[in-house]
Amino acid sequence: PMAAAGMDPVGIAGVDGFLETELVDPARLGRVGRVAGGDAEELRTLMRAGKTPVLAPISLAPDGGLVNVNADEAASAVARALGARELLFVSDVPGVLRDGRRIGRIAPSEIDGLILAGVVTEGMVAKLLAAQAAEVGAIRIGDLEMLGSPTAGTSIALGARRSAA
Repeated sequence: PMAAAGMDPVGIAGVDGFLETELVDPARLGRVGRVAGGDAEELRTLMRAGKTPVLAPISLAPDGGLVNVNADEAASAVARALGARELLFVSDVPGVLRDGRRIGRIAPSEIDGLILAGVVTEGMVAKLLAAQAAEVGAIRIGDLEMLGSPTAGTSIALGARRSAA
């Protein structure tokens, strides 16, 4: 699907050194980590070469062991580090759904209410929380249709907040 959308994907992983991580709570969660930094220049090098990095978030912890990082949190961290203009969270559904229907646009002020009301659950909660942390101007959540359509998915306009990275 990515090639059909004009992209040249290349698979990479956090374990290759693209992500710096820290363990969240090893006593309670085991080998679960969060992104503490990353190598944005390596990603920029791939992109300048016309490649679209597709990052598997499995990474190395400071102790050298493998650590599982939530993919949505990893995407958010990478978008911040790159100073991305837009971040797409690709899912198996066409966007954030309410009563089975896609919500076209969500304001940042609505996110907590949608979570508390149980409108969004499970993996979509992680996507919305990662969206809040992304600090990019435009975010969309949806299925593969987003790769070919700028209006597909649910848009979250977080404003002009941008990372200095």
